[in-house]
This record gives sequence, structure tokens and C-alpha cells, in this order.
Amino acid sequence: MSTRAILVSGAIALTVALAACSSDSSVATSVPGAPNSGFTLTSGASPADWQSITPDDIARAGIEFDAGGYGMTLDQYQSAQQRAAAILSEQSFDTGFAPSRPAATAAPVVQTVVVKETRVSFPTATPAPRQSPGLFLPGTPTPAPTATPIGGPAGSASPDGEASLQSVPDRIIVRNVSMAAEVRDVPETILTIGRLASAAGGWVVSSSLPTDFQGFISIRVPAGNLDNALDQLRALTVRVKNETSSSQDFTEEFTDQSARLKTLQGTQDALRALFTRAEKIEDAILVQTELTRLQVEIDQISGWLNFISQGAAYSLVNINLESVSVALSVNAGADRTVAVSEPTQFRAQFQVPDGFKDFTITWDLGNGGSTFITRTSVIDGGRISAPVTVTYVDEKESPYVVTAKVRATGEAGIAEGEDTVTITVTDLPQVTLDAGPDRTTSTTASEQFRASFVAPEGYDEFRFEWDFGDGTFPNVVTRTAPRPEGGLISAPVSHQYADPEQSPYIVTVKMTGTGEKGVFEGEDKLTVTVSRIPVIEVYAGQNRFVTEGDDVKLSGSFTRPAGVTGLRYSWDFGDGSALTEGDLESDATSVTAQHIYGVYRPAPFIATLTVSGDTPAGTAESKSSIALFVREDPGYTADGADLGETSRSAVRTMSAIGNGLLVAGIWLGILSPIWLIIGAVIWFSLRRERERNRAIRMSGRPAPTPQPPAPPAAGNP
Repeated sequence: MSTRAILVSGAIALTVALAACSSDSSVATSVPGAPNSGFTLTSGASPADWQSITPDDIARAGIEFDAGGYGMTLDQYQSAQQRAAAILSEQSFDTGFAPSRPAATAAPVVQTVVVKETRVSFPTATPAPRQSPGLFLPGTPTPAPTATPIGGPAGSASPDGEASLQSVPDRIIVRNVSMAAEVRDVPETILTIGRLASAAGGWVVSSSLPTDFQGFISIRVPAGNLDNALDQLRALTVRVKNETSSSQDFTEEFTDQSARLKTLQGTQDALRALFTRAEKIEDAILVQTELTRLQVEIDQISGWLNFISQGAAYSLVNINLESVSVALSVNAGADRTVAVSEPTQFRAQFQVPDGFKDFTITWDLGNGGSTFITRTSVIDGGRISAPVTVTYVDEKESPYVVTAKVRATGEAGIAEGEDTVTITVTDLPQVTLDAGPDRTTSTTASEQFRASFVAPEGYDEFRFEWDFGDGTFPNVVTRTAPRPEGGLISAPVSHQYADPEQSPYIVTVKMTGTGEKGVFEGEDKLTVTVSRIPVIEVYAGQNRFVTEGDDVKLSGSFTRPAGVTGLRYSWDFGDGSALTEGDLESDATSVTAQHIYGVYRPAPFIATLTVSGDTPAGTAESKSSIALFVREDPGYTADGADLGETSRSAVRTMSAIGNGLLVAGIWLGILSPIWLIIGAVIWFSLRRERERNRAIRMSGRPAPTPQPPAPPAAGNP
């Protein structure tokens, strides 16, 4: 046996001896046939040699047994006695102190075991520690903590009316409460709750205020004042969203750990006594090492007991606070019927007030599952959530009520809303539906979708519902056409995507067929990737005047954006002639063409240059046009004169003069009242002037003549 094992065993034996010396005498019924054993029982036992083994001898032999009295039967105790007798008969101890077995006249060492559900008590005393000079003895006795009990008195009577040999402790209950509530002012409420906890005899454990509309506070209040404190907390709120109260009974664990702590402390005291008797440095070091280990274990148990004691004495209350939320209008979609194992997609649409930018959509799927998402996109002045897909496998639990809860936060506070949709699951036959392969498109292209399938016999009416995955309303068609290779294909539907940022989109087509055999369903999905197509800038030149029959050279230029390959061009001259087209060189940025306009007409010809190229999202194409005014050919001339052209010019001149006179006459007619008024004013002014002159002549006075202005005075410039 190792020196350490001998020291530990000796310490245990010393513990028993010291306890025997300091314990009071007790009256008990001895085990028949086991004189001087110091072990008392309330039931008999068959006499045998091993029955003289005491609980101290069992401990000295290194056999673990239940000294706390929680579940040891008589058979277990007798088995421990037999094994201890065999071990002790082979061991020899030289520990420097007397054997632990008490004499016949010594007070019995009393501990507690249970024999066939009958408690047996062995009171144990703890000697004062002694410390050897010159060496550090770790640890000091640590008293067992006491918890605030919840229950009746410490003692209780057994059902048969006899008093129990060991008192039953009151219940040690730890009660905690969690609460989530809405308040009008989160910061002020946190301060008020702190004052409430202090007034109740408790304190604030922790608190946080990440925003002005969200906060958390944790408090402890005396367990006896918990209900009153909760009433005051509820009075501070506008609405308690949820409240959870939990109670846990730690009575048995607390009692077990307290007994274990007491045992460890007794062993510690015994080791201290053994330490003072150590004659060798090696032995003292071994004892000190064991004392250190015991102290760590004692501290751990003491800490746990203190924690439980505090938890029983002061209840913990955690409160999550939010400002009063703004109501959101949420639309989770219409009720629907789906087949067993059919993937079902949900999206929530809602209107967002100003001041909210972060969104969380929580889905209760009605089948015990739930999920949440934060991704949304803009649609029709509101927002729509990213899709959530679920498969229902049990039609017996149908219908399922699916709930969408939307929560928005931002500088304006918190907004919440919810909506429900009912899902009816049926065991309908399924038909394979093919919506085509995944594809890539652009924001400028209109995509066409069709679905093909093979209809079972007895079905002649079909309905196709296309959901394009971007929040727009589904497109429904009912017409079909036969396919050359067999089966049917739906009428085409077209859709154009506007936002590449939310790409890719999941396009879903659902088909329902009806007929004399009932109803069948089918579904398929495809992925559409949307991107913006680069823009090619094209310039065809300025408008021009040309003469009929001339060979006209047209020249245009264009840009080459990144990501565009396979550039090609075409000239449409606007006169019905064939197009001029071709491929462009890899470094070309201009293109020319030759064309003859052989016919004169008053209206111009519109020539258009088109440049196109290939991109991952589709074809990029741009156009530019110019106007070509074609003049008549002047023809042949003689001696510098062209009679035909001169005649035509004269006719055009005369026509222009006639048109001018006609227009002038029309305007004179329109303005005749004004001219009459002006003429009348002039006539009356002239007549008045003549009468005035006549009157002057008749009076013999000369008419006044105008005088020249006087010359300026000297010195004036």
C-alpha cells in the first residue's frame, strides 16, 4: 500500500476517534451479536464475526458506503462489513495513534445510514483544527451555508406518529421569472425598475439599453416579495407580451451537498491533526497536498451551496422591454389546397411606414416547425419577404394554420404585424409537369414561359398558375395545345423582370386538372437569373440633303462596353431596299455603307444603324437614325438655261406670290375693324387741324411759326 493511501486511511480513522471522544452518549439499540460495535440499529441482525465491524472500520478499509443515510439497505451494509473485515485483517497500520474502534464504555460514534427504509442516526463531532508550526496548512473550516427555506418547521412526525430520528429540512425552492413587455419609455422604465428593486430589498444584476426603444434589465428581489414586485412591474407596462415563471426544488441536492461538505470538513480536520504528528517532511508534504485538494473541493461545494442559498433567498427576474409597437398590415397570401409532399411556398407582403429599415419575418408553419428570414424586396410601394418552402406529409392533420409575424425596427421604433393562411392538404394524384430548363435573361427582355405534360385519361380541363417569384400577381391560363411528340403544352405567358438585385428568381407553375375521374395536380419550378445588359451607344450621324441618283456614303460610330462579344451591324436605308449588314472587327468602333436613293419625294428617308452583340444575360442591341432629304435631279441644260426648271420655278414663284396676297387679304379682313378705327382717328385729327388753321386765317393773325432754340449762355457747354 502506498504512503498516501496509508495517510488518508489514517486520517479517516483519526476522524472517527476524535468524533468518538467528543460525542455525547446516546441511547440506542445495539445489533444483536455485535457487542462494543458502537453501531446502533432499529432492526435485528444475525450474529457473526464480521458484525463487529463499525462504519469507521468500513471507511478505514477504503470502502465507499452511504454515511449520509440516503438509500443504504441492511444487505448493502452487511456486505460492506464483510469486505471491510477481509481487508482490515490483512492490513497493518503504523500511524502513531490508537485504532479507531471505540471501547465498550466509550460513547458510540454515530452516523446515519438507512436499513430497509429505517433511518439510523450516528451523531458526529468535529474537533478543532491544529496546525504544525513552520508549515502552511491550507484551508480553514468552512461552515455549510444555510438556505432560506420555504415550507414548514424543521422537524416532522412520521406517518405512524413516532418522531423521526433525523429532522427533515424545509423545502429550498429557487424561483425565477422572465418577462417581455411593451412600455411607453424604455430608458425611464429601466430606471424605475432599478428603484423598485432597491425598495423591495433587492438589487440590479445587469441592464442594457442598445437603443431608445429596446432594453433589458435583470434584478433580484427577496423571494417573499416576488409576487408583490411582479405586480408593480406589470403596472409599469402597457402590455405584457409573455411571462414565464419557473420553480426548482433543490432540497435534496442541498441536503446531500451539505452532508458531503460536512464529511469533507471532518476529513480536513483529521488531516490537520495528522499533519501535526508528521515526523517526516515527505509525510507532511503528502498531507499538505491532500489538504489542498480537499480545500478546492470544499470551496466548490461551498460556492454551489451559497449560489443556491442566494437563489432561494432572492428570486431572479429578467425583463425585456420594448417601446409600444406600430401596427403593420401583413398579407401572407390566400388560403390554398396542396397535395401531400408537395413543396409549398409562402411569402409575406406588408406596407412599411417611414423610419423602418430592418425586418424579421417569423413563420409558424402549423406543423410544429418554424423558421425566420430577414431578406425582403420592394414591391408596389411596400415590401415582400423572400420565399419560404415547406412540405406537408400528413393529410390527417390538415388543415394547417400558417402564421407570418413581421417585425420591423428602425429609428422610428418598432412595428409589428401578423397574418395567417390556412393550408388544406389532400392526397391528390400528381402529374409530372415540365416548365423548361433554367434560364438567364435581362431587364430589357420579355421572357415567355410554357409548361408541358402528359394528361391522364379522363381529364380535359386544365388550369395553370405561374408565380414568377418577384412578388407580382400570378398569371393564370387555361388553354392548351397538343405537342407533335405527344402530350399537351400550355398557352404561353410572358413576363419581364425589373430588378436584377433580387436575382435569381424561382418561377413556379402549378397545374390543376379536372375531369370525370376527379382532380389531379402537378407542379414544377425553374430558376431565372436576371442581369442588366450593357448599353451600346450608337451614333448614325447628322441629317443630310442628297440628290436623287447620287451614291450616298453613310458613316456611323458606336461604343464597345465590357462583356459584349460578337458585335454585328445592319443599315436600314428606309426606302424598302435590302439591309446592309455584317460582322464587326474586334477593334472596330465605326461602320460605313454606300447607298443610292433613286426616287425623289418631299418627305425624308429615315436611315437606321443597328449594332448588336452577345452578353451572358442575352443580346445587347442599340439603334440610331438620321433623316435624308432627297432633292430632284436638275436634269439637262442648254446655253446655261433650263426651260423646264425655269418654268417650274416661275410657276412656284407666282404660286408663292398669289398665296402671299391671299394671306394678306385674309389678314386685312380679320383686322378690318382695327383699320377702320385707326382711319377714323386720323380723319378726325386732320379735320380738326384744318378747322383750327381756318380760324387763325379769319382772325388776321399769322399762324405761329416755330422758333429756333436759343443759343446756350456763355460758359455753358
